This record gives sequence, C-alpha cells and structure tokens, in this order.
Amino acid sequence: MNSLEVLTVGNIFWPLLLIAIILIALFAKETSKKK
Repeated sequence: MNSLEVLTVGNIFWPLLLIAIILIALFAKETSKKK
C-alpha cells in the first residue's frame, strides 16, 4: 500500500468517523433530555 492510497483512505475515513461521533453525541444528548 503506497502513501497515496493511505492518504485517500484517510481523507474518506476520518470525515466519516467525525460525522459519526457528532451524530452519536447529538443522539445521546437527545435521549438524555427525554428521560
């Protein structure tokens, strides 16, 4: 695996991971509000 492939995977993976973390955080906040 060359460095260009690593960069491409990183550029796709990290934003998705960030979005997932934000969505989970928002969801957790909403569910704790309802309790």
